[in-house]
Amino acid sequence: MNNKKVNGAKNAKDPCEKYGIAITDYILGEEMDMPREELFNHLASCESCRKDLENWRETYSVMRNKTYMEKPETKQKYQEMLERIKAPKCNPGDKLPSGTDIDINKEYGWHAGILWRHLAEQGPTKEEDIPAKIQADKDKAKIVTGWLMGEKKVCLRQVKGVKYIYLTKDEQEKYHQVKGMAIKLDQPRA
Repeated sequence: MNNKKVNGAKNAKDPCEKYGIAITDYILGEEMDMPREELFNHLASCESCRKDLENWRETYSVMRNKTYMEKPETKQKYQEMLERIKAPKCNPGDKLPSGTDIDINKEYGWHAGILWRHLAEQGPTKEEDIPAKIQADKDKAKIVTGWLMGEKKVCLRQVKGVKYIYLTKDEQEKYHQVKGMAIKLDQPRA
């Protein structure tokens, strides 16, 4: 039984109730009825509220990801991506000597994925640094960059003679939603 003295506070039965509401507001990005510092100070000493915060983060992330994946434009892009992956085999006819066709998805797609993830996590990167970042030679790095540009996933900007590659805003958002990081939140210190 809780014998704490209450001075007419509206949260007399549960002193954590007001923090629960603040946690919800914080996760949703809405204005809280208290300063962030007050919430974080409480979280530092209340394991139950820290668990609530983590549960809300996970729930909100899943909800945003599900909403994103159900959008018609997302479904269409996903279907187009699947069709590109299942592209038919090439037939050069008599114009090339016999040899082995290169699986473009294996040869370049993997490196494109590495570059995409690097740009999502590290941000704009100098064009000259791309080969080292994706562990590929310069030619492969150019092909991979061109591939991502052709799919409108990256942009190129020149600043004072230096070219930078970076993800489009849509791709940045996609990365954060896919990784369950729809919003960046400060971690309270325990």
